[in-house]
Amino acid sequence: QLLCGGIAGATARSFVAPIDRVKILMQTQKLTMKDGKQPYNSVIQSLRYIAQNEGIYKLWRGNGANCIRVFPYAATQFVSYDKYKAMLLLEGGTMTIFRRLFAGALAGATATSLTHPLDVVRLRLSVQPELRGFKGAIHSVYMEQGIKTFFKGYSATLLSLAPFIAINFATFDQLKFVTYKTAKISLQDHGNNVKFRNIKI
Repeated sequence: QLLCGGIAGATARSFVAPIDRVKILMQTQKLTMKDGKQPYNSVIQSLRYIAQNEGIYKLWRGNGANCIRVFPYAATQFVSYDKYKAMLLLEGGTMTIFRRLFAGALAGATATSLTHPLDVVRLRLSVQPELRGFKGAIHSVYMEQGIKTFFKGYSATLLSLAPFIAINFATFDQLKFVTYKTAKISLQDHGNNVKFRNIKI
């Protein structure tokens, strides 16, 4: 489960990496632009600008660090959610929507706490072309204010991702529960006349 969750997250992130870098550059260009010029004006124009001035492969600049972050993030998120649900069920009762939300929030907090420093490094690589690779970005971040620099924006990230993941997982679980329950009732209603076949839900 850890492996599958990690690979899924890294694959999805790599696919959208060029758009993600353009988004970050467009949001931060006023902080880094020279001579008052804004080089990034639209998505297509920005993709062409990066490809022409830095090379096509630079569209994926920082994606290595991002995948290093996303792999454990996605893996931890999926696995810890199931673990937290199991822990909540030990107290008795059923898995209510509130418990699903709580388990999702804890899973989001766990994954974010583990990988936030890597997210800081990834962002620096995206907006600071002068940095030389992953090690250079780590060194640059550390030289600012030491270890605590790696946790800049941590509270804001936690406050946004914890409820997002909580609602995401809780909604998915609840819909899956309703779907399975509905499918089971439908099969029972047909009695012996139903023709069974493999159904993927």
